[in-house]
Amino acid sequence: MQLPQIFNSENNSFKPNLSNIDLEKWSVKGYVLNEDGESYTVDLEWISPIPFSITPAQGRIMLLQIGLLTKVKEAVENSTNEAIKIFFEYAGSWDRDNIHIATMAVLLDMTEEQTDQFFIEAKKI
Repeated sequence: MQLPQIFNSENNSFKPNLSNIDLEKWSVKGYVLNEDGESYTVDLEWISPIPFSITPAQGRIMLLQIGLLTKVKEAVENSTNEAIKIFFEYAGSWDRDNIHIATMAVLLDMTEEQTDQFFIEAKKI
């Protein structure tokens, strides 16, 4: 992940701006300054008890179990967003932080907590 830098007044140096990272779910393993001298590449590790990834089969079976599979299929079919169509047809995994998962969760009126619970339950399948 690439992040801009911010000034660290404690030691008069620059460090990556981590303000957009949920540090309850991610741990920073390390970072390096990029060649542009203005941004960092940050190595993150998923530390949350919520699964980071589920298989598309697990996700679809979970949607079936909670009665939302047909609604999701129809939404994807009728979407004008070709990326969502490609994602739901060909993705090798459904990652919790993927924009298409977030988009579908909003469409289904799922809160962050409900989406997390969806991943927890789907991982058990």
